[in-house]
Formats: sequence, C-alpha cells, structure tokens
Amino acid sequence: MIQNSTLKTIFERRSVRKFKSKKISLEAIKTIVRAGQRAPTACRMETYSFILISDNEKRKQIIQKTVSHGPTREFMEEAPIWILICTDFARQIKFLEIQNIKNDFNETSKFMLGIIDAALAAENMVLAAESIGLGSCFVGSIWTAPKLLAEILSLPKNVLPLVLLCIGHPNENPSPRPRWPLKVILHENEYRMPDDESMEEYQTTRENWNVNYPYKLPRELEQKIRKEWIELGFNI
Repeated sequence: MIQNSTLKTIFERRSVRKFKSKKISLEAIKTIVRAGQRAPTACRMETYSFILISDNEKRKQIIQKTVSHGPTREFMEEAPIWILICTDFARQIKFLEIQNIKNDFNETSKFMLGIIDAALAAENMVLAAESIGLGSCFVGSIWTAPKLLAEILSLPKNVLPLVLLCIGHPNENPSPRPRWPLKVILHENEYRMPDDESMEEYQTTRENWNVNYPYKLPRELEQKIRKEWIELGFNI
C-alpha cells in the first residue's frame, strides 16, 4: 500500500472518547479551523460556520438537553474544545444583498450543498487535529435539536447546526475499528451486492447490531426536526 505522512494521519485516525485535562492553544484551534476552510466548497461559497463553545453554562445546557447517552456525556465534559459545525447560508445571503445580487437559492440545493460543504470541512478539521497530536470525536445527536442549539448560540435563520466536534489531548489509544473490505465497497461500472460470505464476515465485527439510533427516530421527533429545519430556513 502507498504510504506518506498524509495517508499515515488518515489511517491512524481514531475516534477518541477519553481526554486529558490539558489546555489547547488558540493557535492550534485556528490551525484546525483553517484546515477546514481548505476543504473543497461548492462554487467557492464556503457555506459553513464553526462555533467555538467555551462557555461552561452553554455547554451544560447542550449536554443536558441534547445528549442522553451517559458515556457520550462523559467525554464531552472532558474535552477542552468544542466546535459546532454548521451549514451557513446567512452570511452568503447577506453578502449578496450588499452586492445587490439577487438571491435565488433553490431549497434542495441549499440544503444538500450546505451539508456537503460542512461535512468536507469537518473531515479536514479532524485530520488536522490528528496531525498535531490531538484526538477528536463527533457528537451526532446535536442535529436532532436544531432550534434549541440556535437559541443557545444565537444562530440566525439560514444557519443549521449539524455536528459537534470534541477535541483534546487523547487519554486512550483505541484500536482501529473494522471496515468492509474493498471488494465490498468498491464497485466498477455497476453496483454488486456483497455475497453471503462477506455478509457473515462483517457480522462478526460487532457484538451489538442494534442500529435504531440515529437511523430510526420516533415519528414525532422526525416531524419536530423537519419543522425546526423549515423555521431555520431549510425547507426540505
């Protein structure tokens, strides 16, 4: 396999859920965010924003109101750095208004391109953190409470909170999590479903295959989230 320093960082990255109580410099934080900015972005619009959450009271509110999983709460409390990654069209819309350019964003493309832009930036940030000796872990349940996050963090309309990135000096060295083999996930010219043997092999990689969360939410919660998306300017 081809190897270099960039690939080494990618292949050695792990989700870290135990952090040391060691501070991280502002310069390191800025470097991580700058790395996020260097990710590809549709039409160079940079439809994302990053909220550094350092206020302890705001942190407590977010943990108490959006995270029910005990171990997740624990590593969130340990992590010295929280960065909320958002899809952000508010800034672009304001810029176009100042330039007297008509804003005619299509709702579907606004939603999808904003999520893609933010996700690409988020991955760059994780790899940047890894490359300077820091560990990180995403908290995904944040997306189920968009309006609450908007209220706590004063997010304007057309800014949608997507995922929270926790960063810190790692206090553990997790082993790599298994992945599907390339023969299963790499298709050529047409899709091919994995054979039974590959399925059985993959079954052994996890003890608990309860995948209800985050993929299956109560219908009432799904409706609530969709309503809040619309209220925040993302009608999809």
